[in-house]
Amino acid sequence: LTCASSFAYVKKTAGAAYYNPPADVLDAPGCNAGGAQSGIMTAIALGNAAVRPYQFDVRKPADRAAAPMDSYFETGMSPFATEANSKQIWHAVAYAGNLIKLLTPYLLGTAGNSPGYGRNITSAVRTNEYGDKMVMIVNANDWARQIDVDLSPYSSLAGSGLVTEITRYRLSADGLKTDAIPASKGESLLLAAGETVVYVFPNQDVWKKRLQ
Repeated sequence: LTCASSFAYVKKTAGAAYYNPPADVLDAPGCNAGGAQSGIMTAIALGNAAVRPYQFDVRKPADRAAAPMDSYFETGMSPFATEANSKQIWHAVAYAGNLIKLLTPYLLGTAGNSPGYGRNITSAVRTNEYGDKMVMIVNANDWARQIDVDLSPYSSLAGSGLVTEITRYRLSADGLKTDAIPASKGESLLLAAGETVVYVFPNQDVWKKRLQ
């Protein structure tokens, strides 16, 4: 169960469809887009079988606006919300879902030893049925972290002349970016708050057979 809720509050503003500070009484702030997304990706990295983001906003804005004063509301995520945080959380969860679909063959593969990067940073290593490897690093802090990523244990592609690039995915609350980067020994990377980076390495022996 991961957070996907925005503000929980007692309504003190007549006609308002969403939390209105400072008039409304805040009970719980919920989470932001980065927190919702990193919660999902941390669960994935740890090998959870399923993730349930709580919660989808089933109330219509017009119903909340018409509700009497002192009503209590929990604002869930929604693609139709006019409250910015609720809509941003929805987008962040959707971006995470798109990446999870791409990585399914690896996530269902064999887990390997993963590196440690400090407090609130979770990493994972998986190998799929073809021997391709995936390295995932999730920054669950609410601030950016500079990390030095050592890729040498997971790939012998550098200098092989067969496959000179690997795939890198960078998942943030703003979207999902895919790059083809040189198959080098590593890189120094600034991970934004809540950001996830994933590296995918083709198996060199399999590529040799494909090219023969």
